[in-house]
Amino acid sequence: MGPFSSCKAWLWSVWDFAKEDSNRVKFAFKVGLAVLLVSFLVLFRAPFHILGTNIIWSILTVAIMFEYTVGATFNRGLNRALGSLLAGILAIAVAQLALQSGRVSEPIIIGISIFLIGAIASFMKLWPSLVPYEYGFRVVLFTYCLIIVSGYRMGNPIRTAMDRLYSIAIGGFVAVLVNVLVFPIWAGEQLHKELVNSFNSVADSLEGKVIRQVYFQPTGPTQSSIYT
Repeated sequence: MGPFSSCKAWLWSVWDFAKEDSNRVKFAFKVGLAVLLVSFLVLFRAPFHILGTNIIWSILTVAIMFEYTVGATFNRGLNRALGSLLAGILAIAVAQLALQSGRVSEPIIIGISIFLIGAIASFMKLWPSLVPYEYGFRVVLFTYCLIIVSGYRMGNPIRTAMDRLYSIAIGGFVAVLVNVLVFPIWAGEQLHKELVNSFNSVADSLEGKVIRQVYFQPTGPTQSSIYT
Protein backbone atom coordinates (compact mmCIF):
# COMPACT_ATOMS: atom_id res chain seq x y z
CA MET A 1 0.00 0.00 0.00
CA GLY A 2 1.52 3.30 -1.11
CA PRO A 3 1.44 6.65 0.68
CA PHE A 4 -1.43 7.86 -1.51
CA SER A 5 -3.60 4.90 -0.55
CA SER A 6 -2.75 5.37 3.14
CA CYS A 7 -3.63 9.06 2.97
CA LYS A 8 -6.88 8.26 1.18
CA ALA A 9 -7.80 5.65 3.79
CA TRP A 10 -7.03 8.11 6.58
CA LEU A 11 -9.19 10.79 4.95
CA TRP A 12 -12.07 8.34 4.65
CA SER A 13 -11.71 7.42 8.33
CA VAL A 14 -11.81 11.11 9.25
CA TRP A 15 -14.90 11.56 7.08
CA ASP A 16 -16.64 8.60 8.71
CA PHE A 17 -15.71 9.89 12.17
CA ALA A 18 -17.19 13.34 11.42
CA LYS A 19 -20.24 11.87 9.71
CA GLU A 20 -20.98 9.65 12.70
CA ASP A 21 -21.65 12.71 14.88
CA SER A 22 -21.94 16.14 13.26
CA ASN A 23 -21.52 17.82 16.65
CA ARG A 24 -17.83 16.98 16.50
CA VAL A 25 -17.40 19.23 13.47
CA LYS A 26 -19.49 21.96 15.11
CA PHE A 27 -17.38 21.79 18.26
CA ALA A 28 -14.14 22.11 16.28
CA PHE A 29 -15.59 25.06 14.35
CA LYS A 30 -16.65 26.82 17.58
CA VAL A 31 -13.24 26.42 19.21
CA GLY A 32 -11.54 27.85 16.14
CA LEU A 33 -13.97 30.78 16.07
CA ALA A 34 -13.50 31.56 19.78
CA VAL A 35 -9.71 31.47 19.50
CA LEU A 36 -9.89 33.71 16.43
CA LEU A 37 -12.04 36.28 18.23
CA VAL A 38 -9.70 36.62 21.20
CA SER A 39 -6.70 36.66 18.86
CA PHE A 40 -8.06 39.87 17.35
CA LEU A 41 -7.24 41.52 20.70
CA VAL A 42 -3.59 40.79 20.00
CA LEU A 43 -3.64 41.48 16.27
CA PHE A 44 -5.29 44.90 16.68
CA ARG A 45 -3.18 47.62 18.23
CA ALA A 46 -5.75 49.37 20.42
CA PRO A 47 -6.58 46.51 22.83
CA PHE A 48 -2.96 45.32 22.80
CA HIS A 49 -1.76 48.75 23.95
CA ILE A 50 -4.28 48.70 26.80
CA LEU A 51 -3.62 45.22 28.18
CA GLY A 52 -0.20 44.50 26.71
CA THR A 53 1.17 40.97 26.62
CA ASN A 54 -1.28 39.92 29.34
CA ILE A 55 -3.93 39.62 26.65
CA ILE A 56 -2.33 36.26 25.80
CA TRP A 57 -4.17 34.96 28.87
CA SER A 58 -7.43 35.38 26.96
CA ILE A 59 -6.30 32.89 24.32
CA LEU A 60 -5.07 30.51 27.01
CA THR A 61 -8.41 30.77 28.83
CA VAL A 62 -10.41 29.93 25.72
CA ALA A 63 -8.18 26.97 24.88
CA ILE A 64 -8.42 25.54 28.41
CA MET A 65 -12.00 26.42 29.23
CA PHE A 66 -13.83 25.48 26.03
CA GLU A 67 -15.61 22.14 26.48
CA TYR A 68 -17.80 19.94 24.29
CA THR A 69 -21.12 20.87 25.91
CA VAL A 70 -22.45 24.16 27.24
CA GLY A 71 -22.86 22.83 30.77
CA ALA A 72 -19.28 21.54 30.92
CA THR A 73 -18.02 24.92 29.70
CA PHE A 74 -20.00 26.72 32.42
CA ASN A 75 -18.62 24.34 35.03
CA ARG A 76 -15.01 24.79 33.93
CA GLY A 77 -15.53 28.52 33.56
CA LEU A 78 -16.82 28.77 37.13
CA ASN A 79 -13.80 26.85 38.41
CA ARG A 80 -11.44 29.08 36.46
CA ALA A 81 -13.18 32.30 37.52
CA LEU A 82 -13.15 31.43 41.22
CA GLY A 83 -9.59 30.09 41.03
CA SER A 84 -8.29 33.16 39.20
CA LEU A 85 -10.10 35.54 41.56
CA LEU A 86 -8.74 33.79 44.63
CA ALA A 87 -5.23 33.65 43.16
CA GLY A 88 -5.37 37.34 42.24
CA ILE A 89 -6.48 38.38 45.73
CA LEU A 90 -3.78 36.26 47.36
CA ALA A 91 -1.12 37.57 44.97
CA ILE A 92 -2.03 41.20 45.64
CA ALA A 93 -2.08 40.68 49.41
CA VAL A 94 1.27 38.87 49.48
CA ALA A 95 2.84 41.37 47.08
CA GLN A 96 1.80 44.28 49.30
CA LEU A 97 3.20 42.50 52.34
CA ALA A 98 6.45 41.75 50.53
CA LEU A 99 6.83 45.34 49.30
CA GLN A 100 6.41 46.72 52.81
CA SER A 101 8.95 44.28 54.24
CA GLY A 102 11.87 45.70 52.25
CA ARG A 103 13.95 44.68 49.26
CA VAL A 104 15.96 42.07 51.15
CA SER A 105 13.10 40.06 52.60
CA GLU A 106 10.75 40.59 49.61
CA PRO A 107 11.97 37.61 47.49
CA ILE A 108 12.07 35.42 50.63
CA ILE A 109 8.43 36.12 51.43
CA ILE A 110 7.42 35.55 47.80
CA GLY A 111 9.33 32.24 47.68
CA ILE A 112 7.76 30.99 50.93
CA SER A 113 4.29 31.97 49.70
CA ILE A 114 4.80 30.08 46.42
CA PHE A 115 5.81 26.96 48.36
CA LEU A 116 2.80 27.22 50.69
CA ILE A 117 0.29 27.85 47.90
CA GLY A 118 1.68 24.97 45.85
CA ALA A 119 1.62 22.55 48.78
CA ILE A 120 -1.83 23.55 50.07
CA ALA A 121 -3.48 23.59 46.63
CA SER A 122 -1.98 20.22 45.68
CA PHE A 123 -3.12 18.69 48.98
CA MET A 124 -6.65 20.11 48.87
CA LYS A 125 -7.36 18.90 45.35
CA LEU A 126 -6.83 15.33 46.61
CA TRP A 127 -9.53 15.73 49.27
CA PRO A 128 -12.42 13.40 48.28
CA SER A 129 -15.18 15.99 48.55
CA LEU A 130 -13.12 18.55 46.59
CA VAL A 131 -12.19 16.30 43.65
CA PRO A 132 -14.82 17.97 41.36
CA TYR A 133 -12.99 21.28 41.90
CA GLU A 134 -9.54 19.86 41.09
CA TYR A 135 -9.22 22.13 38.05
CA GLY A 136 -9.93 25.18 40.20
CA PHE A 137 -7.03 24.35 42.51
CA ARG A 138 -4.73 24.00 39.52
CA VAL A 139 -5.83 27.43 38.35
CA VAL A 140 -5.08 28.89 41.78
CA LEU A 141 -1.60 27.38 41.71
CA PHE A 142 -0.34 28.45 38.30
CA THR A 143 -2.18 31.81 38.27
CA TYR A 144 -0.78 32.79 41.65
CA CYS A 145 2.77 31.77 40.72
CA LEU A 146 2.74 33.59 37.40
CA ILE A 147 1.20 36.76 38.84
CA ILE A 148 3.46 37.01 41.87
CA VAL A 149 6.68 36.24 39.97
CA SER A 150 5.99 38.47 36.97
CA GLY A 151 4.73 41.24 39.25
CA TYR A 152 7.93 41.07 41.27
CA ARG A 153 10.06 41.45 38.15
CA MET A 154 7.89 44.17 36.59
CA GLY A 155 7.70 46.12 39.84
CA ASN A 156 3.91 46.54 39.83
CA PRO A 157 2.19 43.33 40.98
CA ILE A 158 -1.22 44.94 41.50
CA ARG A 159 -1.39 46.24 37.92
CA THR A 160 -0.16 42.89 36.61
CA ALA A 161 -2.78 40.99 38.60
CA MET A 162 -5.62 43.25 37.48
CA ASP A 163 -4.60 43.12 33.80
CA ARG A 164 -4.43 39.34 33.86
CA LEU A 165 -7.76 39.02 35.63
CA TYR A 166 -9.31 41.27 32.97
CA SER A 167 -7.77 39.11 30.23
CA ILE A 168 -9.06 35.91 31.83
CA ALA A 169 -12.53 37.44 32.14
CA ILE A 170 -12.50 38.40 28.45
CA GLY A 171 -11.45 34.90 27.40
CA GLY A 172 -14.09 33.27 29.60
CA PHE A 173 -16.81 35.57 28.29
CA VAL A 174 -15.91 34.82 24.67
CA ALA A 175 -15.80 31.06 25.32
CA VAL A 176 -19.24 31.01 26.98
CA LEU A 177 -20.77 33.36 24.40
CA VAL A 178 -19.60 31.33 21.41
CA ASN A 179 -20.56 28.01 23.02
CA VAL A 180 -24.09 29.22 23.82
CA LEU A 181 -24.89 31.17 20.65
CA VAL A 182 -23.12 29.16 17.92
CA PHE A 183 -24.47 25.63 17.43
CA PRO A 184 -25.00 24.99 21.17
CA ILE A 185 -24.48 21.39 22.27
CA TRP A 186 -26.47 20.52 25.39
CA ALA A 187 -25.58 17.53 27.53
CA GLY A 188 -29.23 16.39 27.66
CA GLU A 189 -29.55 16.22 23.89
CA GLN A 190 -26.22 14.43 23.60
CA LEU A 191 -27.29 11.88 26.22
CA HIS A 192 -30.58 11.35 24.39
CA LYS A 193 -28.75 10.64 21.11
CA GLU A 194 -26.38 8.21 22.80
CA LEU A 195 -29.27 6.37 24.45
CA VAL A 196 -31.14 6.11 21.15
CA ASN A 197 -28.05 4.74 19.42
CA SER A 198 -27.49 2.25 22.22
CA PHE A 199 -31.09 1.02 22.09
CA ASN A 200 -30.89 0.72 18.30
CA SER A 201 -27.74 -1.38 18.62
CA VAL A 202 -29.40 -3.62 21.21
CA ALA A 203 -32.51 -3.95 19.03
CA ASP A 204 -30.42 -4.87 15.98
CA SER A 205 -28.50 -7.52 17.91
CA LEU A 206 -31.70 -9.02 19.35
CA GLU A 207 -33.32 -8.99 15.92
CA GLY A 208 -30.35 -10.83 14.45
CA LYS A 209 -30.43 -13.38 17.24
CA VAL A 210 -34.15 -14.06 16.71
CA ILE A 211 -33.64 -14.47 12.95
CA ARG A 212 -30.84 -16.96 13.53
CA GLN A 213 -32.99 -18.96 15.95
CA VAL A 214 -36.02 -19.02 13.62
CA TYR A 215 -34.42 -19.61 10.25
CA PHE A 216 -31.25 -21.47 11.15
CA GLN A 217 -32.48 -23.77 13.91
CA PRO A 218 -31.92 -27.48 13.09
CA THR A 219 -35.13 -29.18 11.91
CA GLY A 220 -34.01 -32.81 12.39
CA PRO A 221 -34.89 -34.94 15.39
CA THR A 222 -33.09 -34.05 18.57
CA GLN A 223 -31.16 -36.44 20.73
CA SER A 224 -33.95 -36.63 23.28
CA SER A 225 -36.57 -37.51 20.66
CA ILE A 226 -34.39 -40.36 19.31
CA TYR A 227 -34.07 -42.04 22.72
CA THR A 228 -37.78 -41.66 23.39
